[in-house]
Amino acid sequence: MPGLGSVYVAGSPIEYPEGTSWDMAFELTARTALSWNKWEQPPDPEWPGIHAHEFESGNIILADQWECQGGDVVDFHWYGNYELDATGQELRGSGIARFHLSIHANEPSIPWCLPEDPEIWGMDVPFAAGMEVFTGMHNNEGSRIYEYAFVLP
Repeated sequence: MPGLGSVYVAGSPIEYPEGTSWDMAFELTARTALSWNKWEQPPDPEWPGIHAHEFESGNIILADQWECQGGDVVDFHWYGNYELDATGQELRGSGIARFHLSIHANEPSIPWCLPEDPEIWGMDVPFAAGMEVFTGMHNNEGSRIYEYAFVLP
């Protein structure tokens, strides 16, 4: 397997149409270590977003389950949307200050998934660090679906 700085060994010119040579330059990079998603659950635009409001404490708590099969968790990606007003404009309100990411064990006394307290690991991520990016998708209510991502330090 060639490595960075390897000497070109063999090849042939690219010609199209026949007899016309193309002079090109390009860079090809690849990761040497394998990587995979521990859990991937992309948004389903056929469904509305979860209308989650927590007015008293200012916190909204949503959870999803995934099973760790070993290895390190190096980043989180999640999806969300804003509700729309009568004119189709996003209701961003006073904005999102932060996301609290946490990992919990599963509550063993319940037959369905319920996070057990206390959290095993947790961290507050400022909204600006969450890198909000429009996915190009809209849900069935017409709201833009955003992806948020955070690489763990």
